[in-house]
This record gives sequence, C-alpha cells and structure tokens, in this order.
Amino acid sequence: MITDAQLTTLANHIRANTDPDVVAALAIRNDTEIARLYNLDSSTYVWRSSVPVDEYRNAIVWSELKTITSGESRVWDNLTSYLTLPINAALANTRAALGEVFAPNTTSRENLLAVVKRIASVYESVFSVGTGSEADPAVAEVEGQVNVKTIGVALNNY
Repeated sequence: MITDAQLTTLANHIRANTDPDVVAALAIRNDTEIARLYNLDSSTYVWRSSVPVDEYRNAIVWSELKTITSGESRVWDNLTSYLTLPINAALANTRAALGEVFAPNTTSRENLLAVVKRIASVYESVFSVGTGSEADPAVAEVEGQVNVKTIGVALNNY
C-alpha cells in the first residue's frame, strides 16, 4: 500500500501527464486504462531490490573468482550468504560491495552490474529517486504494478 503523500504524488502526476493516451483516459475517467498505461515500461532504470541467486550466479565468470583477495571473498560471501540469498541492489552498501569485489576490468563486474538493474514501469518511475539512466539507475521507492483501485483512490481523494 502506498502512503497518502504518494497517492497525492500519483494523482498530481496523472493530472499533469501530457501523454495523449493518459489525457484521453483521464478525460473519461477510464481508471482501468490509466492503470494499464502506468504499468507499461518507462525509460527509467532502477536498481533491483531482489536479484535471484540463479541470475547473479550465472553472471559470474568463475575463473575470475580466483583473482579476488580473501577480503573481497569475505565481502562476496557475506553479501550473498554463500550464494544462498538474493542481492538487494537498491541498497547503496550492496552496490558499493559489488563494486569492491570484482575489479573494474572484469567480465563478472560488468555482468553483475547489468543484472542488478531493470527498467521501471511508469508507475514505479513516479516514485524513483535518482538519475534513472542506465549508467546511474534510480532507487524505486514503490515497486510493483498499480491497480485500478489505487488509481481511483488517488484521483477521487487527492
């Protein structure tokens, strides 16, 4: 559930949106269409808050693990709980740790940085903090899809 302040932000965003499809749906209060449009991909990149083990495990070039120091290995093991927990790249400390484990010129680092970001939906982008570019993703403060009820509550009450 999103907060009252976030509902206000969403309502204001919808009302200020200049996308012709959103404008048309708002004019006839087609909340179902507004929800559909806000669940489409945006151009904003965000850090993923839960990268499954299989995804980051497949991103690693295993021969590169031999080149990390014992300290870097401890960071990696603690970050992933020995490859048993998802990675939360939305946390600045996690991103810093990822940057410290593998050297900048390694394929593992490049691959990991690719799997820990994703394209946000329009809805998620409304609540994203940061640049939001592929090179510098934002942090999504709200994740998931918006439903028709949330659109209705925002537009009716805020």
